[in-house]
Amino acid sequence: MVAYLKAETPDSLRFVVDDLFTKITLFEDRVINPTARKIGAQYEVTIPIQTVKYYTDAAGIEKKAPIRDYIDVGIFTKGDNGKEKLVYLQKLKFSKYQTKVVIRVKDKPSMAGIDPTL
Repeated sequence: MVAYLKAETPDSLRFVVDDLFTKITLFEDRVINPTARKIGAQYEVTIPIQTVKYYTDAAGIEKKAPIRDYIDVGIFTKGDNGKEKLVYLQKLKFSKYQTKVVIRVKDKPSMAGIDPTL
């Protein structure tokens, strides 16, 4: 099955098949103090993100791996009912340990994060 998936996957994404099916892959991702500021009729949300990827062997020994992965980034606002409402969700490619993402949204953000629907 893995060989079939690799054959049908573009070269640029074959590492994802390995990460999902042939390796033990761990991520240590975090958002560090996101901020928002009003600019005209919108809000500019700045989200500093740290991303680390590890491969673990059968003995549990972790080894850092290069990050070149797509990770969901989301922004929430408070809905009329007071519950969190997702207003932005996009898979973004990360290739560095630290990345600053800047996104504009219409409504005042209440929360921003990675993998926000987990």
